[in-house]
Amino acid sequence: MAYMNIPVFIYVFLIACCMAEKNYLTLAIVILTIPVTVIIYKTYKKNKINNFKALIEQAKSDNSISPFLDINKEPAYILELIPGVKEVYALRISNQRRKRLKFNSFVEFADFCDLEPYFYEINKKILKF
Repeated sequence: MAYMNIPVFIYVFLIACCMAEKNYLTLAIVILTIPVTVIIYKTYKKNKINNFKALIEQAKSDNSISPFLDINKEPAYILELIPGVKEVYALRISNQRRKRLKFNSFVEFADFCDLEPYFYEINKKILKF
C-alpha cells in the first residue's frame, strides 16, 4: 500500500493547484482519471499475483527451475503466496525491510517464519536471497 501514497499525493496536489488557479476543465480531467489509475494499479497487482502463482505451481512440479522470488524485495501480497508462509509472517517480513534488515540465508528465513520442514524443499526452489 505504500506505493499508492505517491499517486494520492500527486492527485491531491493537482486538484489543489487546479482549484487555486480556477482551472476547472483540468480539474475535471484530473478527477476523471482517478478511477483509471485505480483500475490500472489493481490490474497490475492481479497480473503480478497470477504470474507468481503460475511460477510457484511450475516450481512444485519442475525440479530444474532456478530460484526466482527475491524475499528481500517483493511486497507482502506476493510473499503470502509462498507455501507455508502465513499472512502475518509476510507482513512481518515487509516490516523487517522497512527497518533495513534483510534475510541472508534460507535458515534465517525459515526460523523467522516458523516454517515446517515439509515446505523446505519447495521453498528452496522458489526463494533467492
